[in-house]
Amino acid sequence: MLIPPGESVVDTRSCRACGIEFSITDADMRFYEKISPTFAGKKELIPPPTLCPDCRHRRRLAFRNERKLYKRKCDLSGKDIISIYHPDSPHTVYEQSLWWWDSWSAHDYGREFDFSQTFSEQFGGLLKSVPRMSRIAVMSENVEYAHDVDSMKNVYMSFNSFNAENVYYSSAIWLGGDTVFDSYLAIQTNICYECVNILGCFACFFCLDCRDLRNCFFCRDCQNCEFCFGCVNLIGKKYMIFNEQYTPENYEAFLKKVRDGKKSTLDKIKNQFQQHTLKHPRRYAQITKTENGIGDSIDSSKDCIACFDGFFSENTRYSLIFVGLVDSMDCTNNGWDQSTRCPANYEAIGNYFSERIAFLNWCNKTHDSQWCDTCYYSHHLFGCVGLRSAEYAILNTPYSTHEYDTLVPKIIAHMRETWEWGEFFSPSLSPFGYNETVAMEYFPLSKEEAIAAWFNWSDYEPPLPQVEKIIPAHKLPDTIDAIPDDILNWAIECEITKKPYKIIKQELDFYRKHKLPIPRRHPDQRHLDRLKQRNPRKLYERHCDNPHCEHIARQKHQPLDDTNSILHESTNSRRRIIITPYAPDRPERVYCGVCYDQEVYG
Repeated sequence: MLIPPGESVVDTRSCRACGIEFSITDADMRFYEKISPTFAGKKELIPPPTLCPDCRHRRRLAFRNERKLYKRKCDLSGKDIISIYHPDSPHTVYEQSLWWWDSWSAHDYGREFDFSQTFSEQFGGLLKSVPRMSRIAVMSENVEYAHDVDSMKNVYMSFNSFNAENVYYSSAIWLGGDTVFDSYLAIQTNICYECVNILGCFACFFCLDCRDLRNCFFCRDCQNCEFCFGCVNLIGKKYMIFNEQYTPENYEAFLKKVRDGKKSTLDKIKNQFQQHTLKHPRRYAQITKTENGIGDSIDSSKDCIACFDGFFSENTRYSLIFVGLVDSMDCTNNGWDQSTRCPANYEAIGNYFSERIAFLNWCNKTHDSQWCDTCYYSHHLFGCVGLRSAEYAILNTPYSTHEYDTLVPKIIAHMRETWEWGEFFSPSLSPFGYNETVAMEYFPLSKEEAIAAWFNWSDYEPPLPQVEKIIPAHKLPDTIDAIPDDILNWAIECEITKKPYKIIKQELDFYRKHKLPIPRRHPDQRHLDRLKQRNPRKLYERHCDNPHCEHIARQKHQPLDDTNSILHESTNSRRRIIITPYAPDRPERVYCGVCYDQEVYG
């Protein structure tokens, strides 16, 4: 585990899940003291964690089914619905709009705390009894096959997105996107396909880690470019092909030749682009407009340590996919507003616009609460499930302010005796199988491994789609022009997983319009392929690969001392130490920020 500069280790312990050693720093300890809740004027200190950051992250993700959708019956109306809970799930599931009805109340499931049982036993019983929302889609239109979406329109098989429309087979499409297919983390982007980590782009295809592009194909780490193809590390360029300048006429002739709608042509270009990217250095991490950031994909933030995919945040660590967090730690998909700050979030996942919370799952606009699940517009809750506009409740039972402040410390003392205080929910309490959740994407386990680690597992297999025929992917015509309209009535067998999938009219029209071949892989496999294009959510210590690092640092008047550099034997020069998601044994040349900027900007 990497120790941030200026911090000292106060404790080293072995993770009780994976056994690796991890450190607790003085800054961590100050944080635990700061966010510990207060009841009747007494602070109940949260202890340091017993799991390493990766295992804490995995435990939270095991509660997040983001992409698996099933057909089932609503347990209130009996109607057919789409849900993140499969038909054999033991949970009671209400269609989203009915879940919000006043005809039922989660308070009716309340119970008194029993000091002869563990907290987890009692909370687990409450978790299984309170009806659950089928999926989450807020202020959205035509989003039946989507989950965790807000202010969206015309969405199909897309997730964790807000304020966008016409989005298909994508995740994390935010802030004004339109016509997005098969992409991940695209912000303020229109008309894009198979793009990852892009911002402010228009009409871009197969682009990665790019900003403000127009009409570009197969670009990586490019900014403010137009009409570029197969380019890497370019700033403000036009009509470039594999980093070489072309005339507009020659560029258009090349584009017409390679955009022929053939899979064979596309495969050849993908391989050529992959080899081309290895010729150019990579920046140690995607960190922009940020002071003191350690991690990857951090933007407009300050003092974010060991963080990934964080925006407009401050003093946050060990967190990922967050916006607007302040003084927070161990969070996933939290915050969510660059103007409304969300302070003091700890060990929480999927909580939006919430403050001073710890150990919460899927709560919105909830504050001063601990160990809660799917509670909304509430405050001062402890161990509650499914409450709306509630206050001062324990296990869904309401109390007076005095009663609440008196009883909660007693429960905390009990949890200390059972070793539950300071820990997120036991993974066995998750309503999902490990293989249904995002945890499986980043920390894959076999069924046996998952069960041995106290995670759940789902053996449910959805029925095959009702189609006229199933065709193996390799038997599809090579070119989009040869694909008949009848394909909408078929299923295609994925070339990797052999799982069948369908093509819908909107995507067929898009492929034809933009001369793209029909994908040969199931949407779930395509999602995993996109994740593999991103750097892992893991950090390594290595040295800048530029042999002239010392010379460039002196030119730029940047410090380079013996504690932050190493003598390179072949050049007798020193290289800066970098903290990066690129493992030392990867084939890319990885530069520190100073050397990379010199290479790209001059």
